[in-house]
Amino acid sequence: MSASGPESIGYESWSSLLYKVNAICSPAELHGLACGLIASGQSTVDKWISVASDFMDLQSALSEDVVSLDEEQIVAFEQFYQMSFAALDSEELNFRLLLPDDELPIASRVQALADWAASFLHGIGEISNVSAEKLDQESRDLLSDFASISKASIEVDDNEESEAYYSEVVEYVRLGVYSLFYSWNTADSRNTADSENTPG
Repeated sequence: MSASGPESIGYESWSSLLYKVNAICSPAELHGLACGLIASGQSTVDKWISVASDFMDLQSALSEDVVSLDEEQIVAFEQFYQMSFAALDSEELNFRLLLPDDELPIASRVQALADWAASFLHGIGEISNVSAEKLDQESRDLLSDFASISKASIEVDDNEESEAYYSEVVEYVRLGVYSLFYSWNTADSRNTADSENTPG
């Protein structure tokens, strides 16, 4: 579950980087945020850096030492976004959610999945032109399901049944992200959004 594209984004290495910048958020949350922005079809790398910086500052509000991203870290965040986009846009359909390895307890992985879904919705919410009135029923249902997943309980038994259900939900989210991405990233949807965002 830890690969997010043709090139692997390491969960542990990103945990270390987020710790260094005093961001109290996980790689799962960061990836969910990036994918929400990407799926919207109206984001850019600059938008990503801005939103991610604000998101991490909010997450680290309890810390007295807020660390700004240096040039090398900004490049890393840009690559994170670009690799996430490439994975979603690939014809090989090899996009994966960035989640902890399966060796971790199931409760920890369920929490990470819930956090991923919540951050994905946060990323969607950063794009003003994505509103409920403009969504088809399938998209509305998916976002509603993601909202439910974001509130998933971590009180789960560590057994084969829980593992199977967890895998099914992860796959459902993965395919749902594809559906939203392709719905909002067609040429027609981009042209419509561009025309709506052009001052009249």
